[in-house]
Amino acid sequence: MNEEDQLSSASEYEDDNLKALRIQRHARREAITKSWGYNLYKEIVEFPSDVLSFLRSNILPPYSVIKSAQAFREEPASQVQRIDARLLAIEQEIEALKKENDALREGSKAYRTKLRGYDAVLAPFRRLPFDIICEIARHTLPPHPSPCINQSPLNISQTSSVWRAAAQFLPQLWSTVYIMIHMENSWRKARRQVSEFSINAKKQPLSLFLFFDGARNEPLSSMAKKMLGRFLQSIGPSMPQVERLGIGAYNLADIWNNLDLASSSWNLESLKYLHTLSQDIFTASEGDTLLPAAAFRNTPALTRMSAFGPFFTCAALGSQLLDSSSLRELNLREDLSAGGWADLLDLCPRLEIGQFHIQTCDDSQPRPFAQTHEAIRDLSLYILYETASITTILSQFRMPALKILRISTEDDDDPIPSATSTFHSYANVRHLSIAVIYEQRFADIHHILNETVNLEERVLTSCPLTFGTIFDAMVFEFATLNSTGPTTARRNMLPRLSTIRVEAESRLWTRDKLKVMNETILYVDALARMLNSRRPSQIPSGCQAMRKAIIQLYHTDGSSSGTSVAEELLNKTSHCQTEGLVLRCLNSRSDDVLDWEHDPPSHPFDEWLAPDAHETRT
Repeated sequence: MNEEDQLSSASEYEDDNLKALRIQRHARREAITKSWGYNLYKEIVEFPSDVLSFLRSNILPPYSVIKSAQAFREEPASQVQRIDARLLAIEQEIEALKKENDALREGSKAYRTKLRGYDAVLAPFRRLPFDIICEIARHTLPPHPSPCINQSPLNISQTSSVWRAAAQFLPQLWSTVYIMIHMENSWRKARRQVSEFSINAKKQPLSLFLFFDGARNEPLSSMAKKMLGRFLQSIGPSMPQVERLGIGAYNLADIWNNLDLASSSWNLESLKYLHTLSQDIFTASEGDTLLPAAAFRNTPALTRMSAFGPFFTCAALGSQLLDSSSLRELNLREDLSAGGWADLLDLCPRLEIGQFHIQTCDDSQPRPFAQTHEAIRDLSLYILYETASITTILSQFRMPALKILRISTEDDDDPIPSATSTFHSYANVRHLSIAVIYEQRFADIHHILNETVNLEERVLTSCPLTFGTIFDAMVFEFATLNSTGPTTARRNMLPRLSTIRVEAESRLWTRDKLKVMNETILYVDALARMLNSRRPSQIPSGCQAMRKAIIQLYHTDGSSSGTSVAEELLNKTSHCQTEGLVLRCLNSRSDDVLDWEHDPPSHPFDEWLAPDAHETRT
């Protein structure tokens, strides 16, 4: 390193030392300034050097320093005096404003009270006619009214005297009540609720739904039976008013077999609808036998009944749980045998609408000879695990009044007997719905379709391969002439059919999408041939043209079968549409709501006891 570089390095070293000293001096000044409270807006206040040196100690400064400090003090002293004077004035103004504010608030209380009173008198609500208020109150009623303070009618009864008067004026607000009875501690409360709704319903027919929420899989204790008996007796005065009664429990036998505790106080002559629910079990088991209830021996008005879970299948041997001779509508979700179903129809000679689950995997066999049921016009059968053909089950009865027939099947791996040859004519059927049909069911379906010659509306839900076979059989044919003379065509199937709805469900057993699409295309070809043969310009004499077809394509995993299939069907049936056919192709279940007017009603306990309705009930 030369001499010039050494001097430069030394100069830089000295500059760094001076910079460090300046930083240290600045830090000390900042610390001293902060310790004296002069950190105004985070700026450093500069003091004269002679004064600053004495800020670091308590040593008496010389006279010159005192004079200097006195001179420098005059300027901040005058500023502080001016600021303090202004602050005092502001504080006095604030205090005066606070007093004025308090005085105004206190003085306005009387005026505000008067204003609220006058506004209440002049409120628009007071000008509403009472019938409008009643109409509003009527629309507050939830689907499943329960005695909860956050639901109508109890909540509006506690709003004001006008709303209370409206609620009491409308007996229909109190005519339906769903009560969840906790069997451990809510008997007295439930008695009061039934009485309150019954009184306020006045002479309005009462719909009473009771669900007894007790311990599962445990028999009732002696104390619970005693409290149940007291409750059933206490609601006896309300029972003549009950037109619709629902009784539900985890095990219905716990409640049903104790109804005789109140048989002397129950009058059910007005009962028209009965609904039962046994929530924990679907098939009867040992120990769940139901005994005849004396309270239900005299129910002359009983015309409708629905049961979810075992009811008739749990009846004690040779006993009849209730008088079913007047029933006109029966909706059962319990597994009946084929023979048991026939026996039940014998007990209901006036039955017009029936929905049944039939399970034929037991020792009961269908009866060999058909009987006639004159009244039934709407029949729905859900057939489980078949060991008999559909037509064999149906052949147990002649049903001359039958207009609507729904059939749904669920097959197992057992061999299925062939269709019976003694199936009785169902010529009056106008609407036919068939769901979950497999290839081995074609003989049954073909037999049914041949018998329903006056069918006008048809719904199919199944696998496309089955549809292809069925649709080919539905193609209209003409008699033709040849060298030997006229050739007689086969009898055309469903000559009066004008509306068809098909839910094309492609079951992805192999997850082979190409195979599924090929199956769907095969079914579409057959459907197109059938529709083209039924257009007005092509139909044989005595047959009716197809007017409406709704085709729904989807997979069981929820995915769409593809718009290409729908487009192909539309292209292949263009002539039908030109001649008046209304053809709708939907790619998924969510594309449209396909609720049909013939669908049977649901059980009243279903929505009320749904999991997402639990908070409302409690």
